[in-house]
Amino acid sequence: MSIKLTSEVVRVAGESEILVSIDGERVKVEYDSLASPRSFESLVTGRKYWEVPYVVSRVCGVCSHAHFWASNLAIELALGIKVDEATSTLRDACNKLQILQNHVIHLGFLVLPDYGYSVGNDKYVSTLLKVNRVVNEALRLLGGRLTNPNVYVPGGFTEDLKQPVIKRVVNLLESVGNDLRELANIILSIELPELEDPSPEYVSLRNSPSVTVPVEGPYIIDSSKNTYTVYENYREIFVERYLDLSTSKKCLMNGEKVFHTGARARLINYLKGGSGLSSELRYLIARYEPLFKKNPFSNIYAKIIESLLIYENLLQTLSSLDTGKLSRVRPGNSFSGGFGVGVVEAPRGLLIHYYELNPEMRVIKADIITPTVMFSKHIEVSSEALIKGLLASEEGRDESLVKRFVEALVRAYDPCIPCAVHVIKMKR
Repeated sequence: MSIKLTSEVVRVAGESEILVSIDGERVKVEYDSLASPRSFESLVTGRKYWEVPYVVSRVCGVCSHAHFWASNLAIELALGIKVDEATSTLRDACNKLQILQNHVIHLGFLVLPDYGYSVGNDKYVSTLLKVNRVVNEALRLLGGRLTNPNVYVPGGFTEDLKQPVIKRVVNLLESVGNDLRELANIILSIELPELEDPSPEYVSLRNSPSVTVPVEGPYIIDSSKNTYTVYENYREIFVERYLDLSTSKKCLMNGEKVFHTGARARLINYLKGGSGLSSELRYLIARYEPLFKKNPFSNIYAKIIESLLIYENLLQTLSSLDTGKLSRVRPGNSFSGGFGVGVVEAPRGLLIHYYELNPEMRVIKADIITPTVMFSKHIEVSSEALIKGLLASEEGRDESLVKRFVEALVRAYDPCIPCAVHVIKMKR
């Protein structure tokens, strides 16, 4: 008997699909992108260096800052530009604000309805909107606007950010501290479905999320079992392949290992050597660490705890930032060509940009690897493990139940390739 069911997964963005095939005890899950080719690497080829960040920030509306900063970082390294400490701190703060904004909206409006919260009438909606409004305004003040920032070119900020602007951002953030903690209490009170991670390999930039945009490369990347120094060798470590019958690329660690990247990975690895945390936050991360290592659904918990960490970090760094020390560095006249690699932490995990420039400072080669490409194979193997567990129970034979749980798992990852998963097809 063969049954095929197609339905749209709501509360996600983008066009992709999950194909679930059940044949007796055999379960096969495939993730496929349905999005039309966007060819951003081709779009920037031939362009002058300063145009690139403004083009590639359009890859994704919800994480435009991450693409913006990754591309700026790569271009700066290609040109031999090293920015000052204040500039580095400020661009990292912009990226953290975007991660915070993304987490709040994702958890509040896309995830919580899976666990009985109605977006239409629950009191937490006003809290969500308040936090979102404040973070959006902070991003506007520092980055020019919420999406597609416009106050920076490789080498530094184009706007003269005065100390009162930074003070205004700090005051805005301080006004929503209690609201963010209230949201955290709601998120951490929900009961997660049981699931054992079938591939417990977690990959992140060292010291993230305290630092999400490094000063420069090479980059130290931690996994559950190894540490990697990443620069021009990034393609040897993060290997993109076309697997199964999918038209979507899948990324494997060292070409063979399925892995997770994102909030859960960042918090797991941060406990190894991260510093500067309040005792309350360190306790909170340590308390949930066993769950982070075990259950992919716990990425929901990780996102809200990471939001608290980023919030605390932003207040510390911005309060001590001296914008009088901001300066802009321009490329020299003797540039003969070169390449640069930018690796940052986007809301969903590691993001890599690569650019090669000719002596005229025009792009001759570009390459981008997004977080969802990295963890999309992890979605597949986790979904297979989830379905096998459901099938072991009598109620798990209910297709609507399988569909509901798989959709909730997909939303816990918050995939985006360019945005997210939209369709589930089930065949039995």
